[in-house]
Amino acid sequence: MFDKLNELNQIKKEYFSKLQVESEEALKATVKSFLDAHRIVQELHWTQYTPYFNDGDACYFAVHEPTVRFHGDPEDKYHEYSYYWTLKKDLDPIKAAVGNDLQLLYNSLQQLEDMLQLVFGDHVHIMATGEEITVEEIEHD
Repeated sequence: MFDKLNELNQIKKEYFSKLQVESEEALKATVKSFLDAHRIVQELHWTQYTPYFNDGDACYFAVHEPTVRFHGDPEDKYHEYSYYWTLKKDLDPIKAAVGNDLQLLYNSLQQLEDMLQLVFGDHVHIMATGEEITVEEIEHD
């Protein structure tokens, strides 16, 4: 009686499993390309979450601006050059180029928010190097 629905559910499971694997591989390749192009950057970071409260407006999941940690920065200092617009204004042309590409990366991540939520979850901090992507649960406002 429910064979077609069970079949559809199996297709859905296979699809989401494949999407998760492909998404992680594509993201690792993108991060590796970014880091290869900008050798001063050690790691990329971003948070993604649904706000708990939005002044009465609906709360929607979002990927937030990526940050970088440069080689030589202390582990807790990756926010020092937080947002791409700050980097783009940097007088150092190498850091300004990082800022330009961070903006492009952020635009791409925003277009893939539904996929990123599926792959990494909600209320998380993502840290990506060329070899590894680490996901940590976070608390936020």
